[in-house]
Amino acid sequence: MGDSIISVMKEYPGKRGLILCNSYVEVSHYDDYLYVHNPEQYERLTVHRRGDSAETLLEEHTEKSNSVIISPSLWEGLSLDGDLGEFLIIAKVPYPSMNDPVIKGLSELDKNRYFEDACAKIRQGVGRIIRSEEDEADIYILDGAFRTLYRHNKKLFPENFQERVIMV
Repeated sequence: MGDSIISVMKEYPGKRGLILCNSYVEVSHYDDYLYVHNPEQYERLTVHRRGDSAETLLEEHTEKSNSVIISPSLWEGLSLDGDLGEFLIIAKVPYPSMNDPVIKGLSELDKNRYFEDACAKIRQGVGRIIRSEEDEADIYILDGAFRTLYRHNKKLFPENFQERVIMV
């Protein structure tokens, strides 16, 4: 995934973007990977660390013309209008954790709930940069598992969703 993230970032050299992850561990992994394998792209990162506020990240992101925020928790509550969000990378499908007893219990009651929750979170993530019908941004979903999720749950996404998504 690290190489795929680097490839996408290279396609948008003077643009701002957002990378959504599922945990701080995942953020740290990609942060370390870019530091070692591509220092030029690493310099662009605005890394969300525990305790950072969305306001602080947005302020730092706004100051750099090519900043890319990488975060595990900005799936909602962030608005990257206009040139603040010109591309989005979702590294892995945000499936809910089956280690959470509530999630496990709900999915036992309704088997589709697990997949519906993942689809809802993806829609939320895309909504960070696509704020209206006029907004344009490229959306990359790197996890191959998304193809199957999408094929079985198309009805949970807007009609034009597939046209806007690049599945790597």
